[in-house]
Amino acid sequence: MKKATKIFSVLQNKIFFVPFETAHREFSRGNFVFAEFEKAGRNIAKILRVEIDAPSAQIAIGVKLLGKVDAKDLEILQKRQTQSAETFQIFRDKVEKFKLPMRPIAGRVSFDGTFFYGSFVAAEKLNLTDLVREFSRETQMKPFFEKIGERDRAKICGTLGKCGQKCCCKNIFSQLPKVSMAAARMQNLRSGSLENITGVCGKLKCCLNFENEVYKEKLKNLPRIRARVSHRGENGKVIQIDALNEKLTIKFENGEIATLPATEIEIAGKIKK
Repeated sequence: MKKATKIFSVLQNKIFFVPFETAHREFSRGNFVFAEFEKAGRNIAKILRVEIDAPSAQIAIGVKLLGKVDAKDLEILQKRQTQSAETFQIFRDKVEKFKLPMRPIAGRVSFDGTFFYGSFVAAEKLNLTDLVREFSRETQMKPFFEKIGERDRAKICGTLGKCGQKCCCKNIFSQLPKVSMAAARMQNLRSGSLENITGVCGKLKCCLNFENEVYKEKLKNLPRIRARVSHRGENGKVIQIDALNEKLTIKFENGEIATLPATEIEIAGKIKK
C-alpha cells in the first residue's frame, strides 16, 4: 500500500489515485483543483479523499495536482459543461455519418477548450482516422476517443441493476472490481443460469464479490462436493452445499437424497461442526 489522494476527473469522468504529496494536505474533500494529466493537459478535478492507503497498482502515473480553482474558474467549467453536450452531439453525428459500428457513451471538453475526450463502446477495433480528421476540422479541438467496456459504460451512465437499484459500479465502487466465475461457483450459482450471475452490462455481477469472503470462511468448515460422508450409519456423498445456512444435500448409497445440517454429518468418523 502507498499513500495517495483520491480525485474525480471531470474531463475523463473517472476516479484516479494520485501519489500523495505534503501539499495535498491543503485540500479538503469536495475541493475543486487543477490537475495536470500527461495525456489530457490541465483540467479540473474534485478531491474525494486526501492521504489514504491505496494499492500501488491503482496509483496513476503522470497526474499531478496543482492549486485550488476559484469562482471564475468554476464559471468557465460550467460553460465547458454546456459546450461538452453540444460537442458530444457532433461526435455522435460524425459516427453516424461514417457508419462506424460504435456507440458513443460520453464526451467532455477540456477546461481550456482545446481538447475533447470521448468514450465509446464497440465490438471490434476500428479505424478512426476519418472521424478524427473531420471532428478536428469542425470543432478546432484535439480529440481523444477511448474504447471502453460494458462495465465502464454502466458506471458512466449509472444504469439501474436487475435489483432495481443503481448499479454497484456507479453507486459504490470507485474502481471496478474483478469478478470471476470462481465467486459464482463458490456461491452455488450455476453458470448455465446466466440471469443469476450477469448484470445489465452482460458481465458477471459486481455484487458476487460482496459475500465472497463470507462464503470462503464458511466453506472452510464444510466438506466439498462429492466428499464421502455418513449420517446415522448411512453412507453417501455430498452433492450440494448451502454454505450460508450450513446445510448439505447428501445422496445416500440407498438412493435417498436429503438436505441436513452440517453438524449432523460425519466425515472420517467425526461430526462436522
